[in-house]
Amino acid sequence: STYVNSFDFVHGEAKAGVMSRFFLCNKSPNVFMGLTGTNGFQMIWRKCMDCNAEHSEVDSNVRYTQGWVKLEKLDDAYSGYWKHNEEDEWNLVDTVTVESSEPDLYTGLVVSSKKQDQLATAVFSDFSVEEASPSPTSSPV
Repeated sequence: STYVNSFDFVHGEAKAGVMSRFFLCNKSPNVFMGLTGTNGFQMIWRKCMDCNAEHSEVDSNVRYTQGWVKLEKLDDAYSGYWKHNEEDEWNLVDTVTVESSEPDLYTGLVVSSKKQDQLATAVFSDFSVEEASPSPTSSPV
């Protein structure tokens, strides 16, 4: 999770947030949760190499320039969350399955302007990566 303190962009499809990906190439399967230029909080994912990206968004035609974003991974399931303030409850955007047999997963902060000749900037704080643990299950007695 991380807090996006500020997000300055020109293009409406610019992005700032957290991404996990299997490879360091531009067509890698990945999952992103963050702010977008004019579509508010958005979760974007690509399920396979060279696949088209899919997305779920919270608001269309909304310009947020700060907020909290979080990705949770449990097995092959990724859940994206957002909230405006630290004390708010997390809001689930979506849960998607992105399967991979790759042993490595690269996770970090992402800023994309969408256009090579236009700049986007973001300031992040409180970035953390934590190991997830499955919910406890009860067994019959």
